[in-house]
Amino acid sequence: MTKRYQSQPPAPHDWVQHYPELHPVVANLLYHLGLREPEAIERFLHPNYERDQHDPWLFTDMKKVVQRLIAARDHGESVLVYGDYDADGVCSSVLLYTALQQIGVAKLQLYLPHRDTEGYGLNMAAVERFHTEGVHLIITVDCGISNASEVARAADLGMDVIVTDHHVEPPILPERAYAMINPQVKRCGYPWPMLAGVGVAFKVVQALRQELKLDEGFEKWLLDLVAISTITDCMPLQDENRTLVKYGLVVLNKTKRLGLQQLIQATHKPGTAVTPSSIGYRIGPWINAAGRIDHANVAVQLLLAEQADQAQQQVETLAKTNTLRQDQTETMFQAAKLQAETQLEQPVLFTYGENWPLGLVGLVAGKLVTAFHKPAFVMTTNQGQIFGSGRSVTGVNLIKTLQSIDSCFARYGGHAMACGFSLVDTVSREQFAEQFQQAVRSQIEALPTEHVVPLAADLAITDITWDLVEQLDAMQPWGEGNPEPLFGLRTVPVKDFQTVGSTSKHLRLVLGDEAHSIKAIAFGFGAKADTLQLGDTISLIGRIGVNEWNGHKDLQFVVEDWL
Repeated sequence: MTKRYQSQPPAPHDWVQHYPELHPVVANLLYHLGLREPEAIERFLHPNYERDQHDPWLFTDMKKVVQRLIAARDHGESVLVYGDYDADGVCSSVLLYTALQQIGVAKLQLYLPHRDTEGYGLNMAAVERFHTEGVHLIITVDCGISNASEVARAADLGMDVIVTDHHVEPPILPERAYAMINPQVKRCGYPWPMLAGVGVAFKVVQALRQELKLDEGFEKWLLDLVAISTITDCMPLQDENRTLVKYGLVVLNKTKRLGLQQLIQATHKPGTAVTPSSIGYRIGPWINAAGRIDHANVAVQLLLAEQADQAQQQVETLAKTNTLRQDQTETMFQAAKLQAETQLEQPVLFTYGENWPLGLVGLVAGKLVTAFHKPAFVMTTNQGQIFGSGRSVTGVNLIKTLQSIDSCFARYGGHAMACGFSLVDTVSREQFAEQFQQAVRSQIEALPTEHVVPLAADLAITDITWDLVEQLDAMQPWGEGNPEPLFGLRTVPVKDFQTVGSTSKHLRLVLGDEAHSIKAIAFGFGAKADTLQLGDTISLIGRIGVNEWNGHKDLQFVVEDWL
């Protein structure tokens, strides 16, 4: 599939004139984010913690949940927080566990299933074991909405189950749950459906705090976990999520958690702040690595560490685990890529590796989508059963397509853009691929034939000013639903250039002329120096940034593509 950069059309002139305080580029970005009214723009650019969140009591079952949790505390019941093994599940579990501990729930456990031996969500063996151990109340986080049978079994055994989840509403809901808190379930009544699992858990804690009339700091110090999970789980940074993440980044950069302090120290240069990018590319993958390679309890122990030496030990373990994860993922990706290259005429890619680690198939599927711009599935065999993970492109809804062929699956779940599943014994990989291709045909036919990458604008060097940078900064945090804008610099002259880096892999440039110029950095483009000459005109795609060095700040264009 070919790639083409396309500038966004300009916002209507009459609309832009209503906002003279906005840089035209920023006004255009806000317009195309659907922010067209003064109040919406104000809330986006200046989110307020008290104003720009939804009331947790809007969840239909929230009163039941809060009363049940307080009753469990007051009666000394045994409460178990049941989570998931990814970063959202880990952070959600730790957030709720910490809050319940702080309000005085004495008999409290935290349980995460093992990815390989138990799989995602509640499982029957665990339910039976919890009953034997005398658990009275199970509260799920980041899972449970697709576990109607397991919830029913728990109810039969006399245990109450509160389901808190954020996954898409399944055909069969866990009707025998004591309560359900899921913004994706229509009858739950919540106005913003795109909370992460941690966001749902946070709303429970928020309601608990209000009911118990605790200080607001009780919930705010949990926002470090909310920021990590919301970004790592690729939830849109819009509406309530934007408020939670913006304040969460403040908390994360001064977190009281010894484990996060050590993790930040290990993944960031001294003096650099944690950003959405560093969460997505460093903190999140380290936390995720625990559940992908071994058991997510390592990450839980890190986040709950009360001694510095304990936290340091867990960080060292995660560092080794993450390195192993990177190496294994790359090996798997190269093998899957070879298979995908034989399917380039097909609209969806299906790859398979015998005994590939279950925790890595989703990562490899994501890398295939990036490489080929097509939906991709990566499958493997575990204990004689076929498991798989899928990643998609805009326009192909994975979970709805799986629901249309649900007889193929022993278990499945996910979102529009990502899913996981296990096949029933009577369905082969080839049969699944054939049924999926048929079910998704109408969506595939509607897809564009080329990969169009949106540009915020084509700029002249004189357009890149400190005023623009400051106004773009107000649009942060960047992320899903609010991507950092790309800009074009077309036919600009090269005033100076030199290779940088120990292997001359990168290129530093000065673009423009004597009157107007800007510095640029092109990571990975060092080879261009072999043919580049002073005075050549070049066209670049990139982002506007700031280079800080020895106390000086300079505007800088960070090159993403060289046309």
